[in-house]
Amino acid sequence: MANILDLANPQIHAVNSCESRRWSNPWRMIYDHQLLLVEGGAAETVFHGKETVVCPPGSYIIKPPGLPHSSVQTSKGPIRFRWVLFDWVHTEP
Repeated sequence: MANILDLANPQIHAVNSCESRRWSNPWRMIYDHQLLLVEGGAAETVFHGKETVVCPPGSYIIKPPGLPHSSVQTSKGPIRFRWVLFDWVHTEP
């Protein structure tokens, strides 16, 4: 029997990066998965106003679609990050 991860492939929609002195994202909902890589500085993301995920330098988070969230920089000085928007696509074994 095949592992589900062997059958799912990411279909990339967008790739981008940002460097900012102060950064935040207001409450929003995305319709793709988002892989966010924090390269420098630190941030945190709050989901549904309840669960907080802390992202120190060198960390990542995968934000699922359809889940309201907001993000804010928690470090002083510049922050650098990259992100990829993608969907999982099922492939036949």
